[in-house]
Amino acid sequence: MEWLDVLCKIATVIIALANIVFAIIIFKRNKQRELVKTLVLDHSIKHFYKYFEDLDLELCKLKDPQANEDTKKGIEKNIQSLGLVFEQRFIDLFLYINPNLHSELKNMIDDMFGKIMKSVFDEGINIYVESQYNEKIANVMIKTKASIIKLLFEKSK
Repeated sequence: MEWLDVLCKIATVIIALANIVFAIIIFKRNKQRELVKTLVLDHSIKHFYKYFEDLDLELCKLKDPQANEDTKKGIEKNIQSLGLVFEQRFIDLFLYINPNLHSELKNMIDDMFGKIMKSVFDEGINIYVESQYNEKIANVMIKTKASIIKLLFEKSK
């Protein structure tokens, strides 16, 4: 009977220690989520929306049938500048909070930029035609924007 009491007390101590460990783990996870939410989503989300608005304004210049190679190169340069500012003001905030998320976001933007620029300089695509613009440019932006929002939402759960 005495060894049963000892065993019960040991089990109680082990359960208490496990609860403490789980509480610490949950606290750290919640703290990181709150940091992401507060630092990035609450204070920096404006840069996310501004980037896509500015990107759209710049790319709308391609709807002009008179847009030539020089115009396209100027647009490409402007888009690269927009991307650099966006990376510094939004994406880089995730570098220390969640390096994997930082890499995912950077890759998503780089992929979008690559797809758009490929379409812009493809001679077989009349990007000034509304349907071509929507398919090759606007839809790529919309899908990337939605994918980023979805990713951020999933990571903030």
